[in-house]
Amino acid sequence: IYLSISNEEMIFLYFKIMFAVSTSLNVLGLLFLLKQTPQNQATIRNYLIAIQVLLMVSDIHLEIGFHPIPLFPAVAGYAVGLLIQIGLSTHSELAITVVIYFWIGIAIILCVLFRHQHIVFEGNTFKLRKV
Repeated sequence: IYLSISNEEMIFLYFKIMFAVSTSLNVLGLLFLLKQTPQNQATIRNYLIAIQVLLMVSDIHLEIGFHPIPLFPAVAGYAVGLLIQIGLSTHSELAITVVIYFWIGIAIILCVLFRHQHIVFEGNTFKLRKV
């Protein structure tokens, strides 16, 4: 599969636009979480802040560190990010990306579980015991 320089630059431009929009919305969401969350929601706010920070780390890692370029319709691609240029292998970068996504998934599960446990009544079979 051949990808011309003009097509590659167009893909880079699209990625930069998506990164700018995503970063702006993530910062705005983080500011709202820090400034607008009521005091009775302080504990759930910590989970939401963790999720938001992990999403920002993921965006920065993918756009600056890894910067993968997909080659459709083939299931292929290559990376041209800063960490790739420094000398980190594509496999290592992919492993870091998977770990970041795993952390995001764990943070979302913990947030949902925390919220669920506060909604469920005492004595319900779905209420977890405190250890």
